[in-house]
Amino acid sequence: MREVVLDIRPLSGKRVIHQYLKDQLALSLYYGANLDALYDELTSLSKPITIILQYSISLNGAQKPNYSELVRVFADAARDNDFLSVRFVGYL
Repeated sequence: MREVVLDIRPLSGKRVIHQYLKDQLALSLYYGANLDALYDELTSLSKPITIILQYSISLNGAQKPNYSELVRVFADAARDNDFLSVRFVGYL
């Protein structure tokens, strides 16, 4: 089983986060760099993978909704794809 650690704590901005996810998870060339496209990519994984998502839970201002939505997408995708397992590590 492949295991990938994603540390999004130092990242800011949707474009930077989605580029990081695309690079680290080897997402398709046509990845749309939005949460719907991320969900589609994660639910189409067909080989077992564990993702450890490290993120900040004490965020300021505009960044907080981006992380909470991102966490929700990973959780939803793990629920809907038996090949995907996600562990969440939240830091203060």
